[in-house]
Amino acid sequence: MNMEKVKPWRVSQTRATDPFTVPAAPTDVEITSITSETMTICWKRPESDGGSSISGYVIEKREKLGMRWAQVNTKPVNDLRVKASNLCEGCEYEYRVYAENVAGLSPPSIPCKLTKAEDPQFLPSPPAKPKVIDSTKTSVTLSWNKPLFDGGAAVTGYCVEYKRTDEEDWFVGVSNTENTESTVVGLTPGAEYIFVVKSINKIGVSEPSPPTDPQAAEDREEKPQFNISNEMRKTLLVKDGSSFTLTVPFSGKPFPNVMWDKADVDLRVRASIHTTGYRHVYHGGSSNKRRLRKIYSNFTKRCWKSHMYVKCQGFLTLLVHRVVLRSRMLPRALQQLPGIPQKTKVVLLSPTTLLIFVR
Repeated sequence: MNMEKVKPWRVSQTRATDPFTVPAAPTDVEITSITSETMTICWKRPESDGGSSISGYVIEKREKLGMRWAQVNTKPVNDLRVKASNLCEGCEYEYRVYAENVAGLSPPSIPCKLTKAEDPQFLPSPPAKPKVIDSTKTSVTLSWNKPLFDGGAAVTGYCVEYKRTDEEDWFVGVSNTENTESTVVGLTPGAEYIFVVKSINKIGVSEPSPPTDPQAAEDREEKPQFNISNEMRKTLLVKDGSSFTLTVPFSGKPFPNVMWDKADVDLRVRASIHTTGYRHVYHGGSSNKRRLRKIYSNFTKRCWKSHMYVKCQGFLTLLVHRVVLRSRMLPRALQQLPGIPQKTKVVLLSPTTLLIFVR
């Protein structure tokens, strides 16, 4: 019996390995909601899960000026979004996301763009219906109140637009002014216009306000009146041999003639009378500034000696005719000089008559 020689089996060594690999990185990381303290980060699933289902995600953040990444979540997140809290207002952050399966963590995603932690901001609301406060043959002056809602960002200016009532096209009268009052110039005399105002913040320009009532480009007329302050009604003490000045502000249009009068006395000899007025209108760059007209009449009377004191006793009536003023910012109604022993009482008798009584 022949015995064949049996050759031994050769067995190759094989290492037992997990058949899965780490997943691919998540994609499209973005921030969908922002406040001054929180941000909501969203992303999409990785294109490959590595052969094993995704068990969760790890999110990291980094400040703009920082070098190190910090983990946002303490436990893996199963959803495709997470809310990062306890942020520093005004700081900018970026985020990246890892996917995790049984094989481990994926490579990090591409970071989202830097985003500042701040409360959301919107366009401001428009002002309420503006008012026409003055007009000439070629200009109209408007005023308005600040908008109720600034959009979360400070209102930096206002834009004034206008159009003729018989046309459809709108034009910019004032592109940007910080004031709540402005003048539109270059209008056609006699033409009728309507005006709107828009609020501006760093986000953009608001919707237009309700339009004004139609306004013709024409000179206005205002009934004359005095603007007498409480200061004007106080007792005035005048020292013998000194002078005193009465300043009487007034308003109206057109510019009036002003006259002071006292019965049986020529005030041109015993007093110095001045009626002054000025008007400033500024146009420049991104804003228009307008200072309204101020007009006032000064009556200066000189008490020469003690005998003048006797002659001054009694009533001194000052009459002003056709008195006019445009300004809301009036000068002091009465200027009192120092060192005054005599008493002079000033009384307003009517809208056009002042009574001065010297004791």
